[in-house]
Amino acid sequence: MVNRVLIAEDDEDTRIVYKTIIKTSFGSDIIIDEVEDGKEEIEFAKRNKYNVIISDGNMKRLDGLVAAEILRGLGITTPIVMVSGLIGIEEEAKKRGVTEFYSKPIKSANLYPILKKYLYK
Repeated sequence: MVNRVLIAEDDEDTRIVYKTIIKTSFGSDIIIDEVEDGKEEIEFAKRNKYNVIISDGNMKRLDGLVAAEILRGLGITTPIVMVSGLIGIEEEAKKRGVTEFYSKPIKSANLYPILKKYLYK
């Protein structure tokens, strides 16, 4: 089975960090799609099957919280790992369908065990 990840993050540098962590930890054969906002996240998730979606909580146009709620409403059950610098949204994120919540700053040692549940080396 091919592992496939969707990264929904409006900051390009942060997307590079995610890609580096994923490729280094789980191998370079993982397919990684990148989008910059929740609207694109929804469109990609409707068209493709992913092992996991990594979503920022605060993006332009449509944030990750709303995107998660819409994805769940569409019946998309792909695990969503929300990574956010926003304080106090973890409970709200879970209510809207987020599977895992991780607070920034991003550290490989902390993010790896979460992603390991959904990706295999």
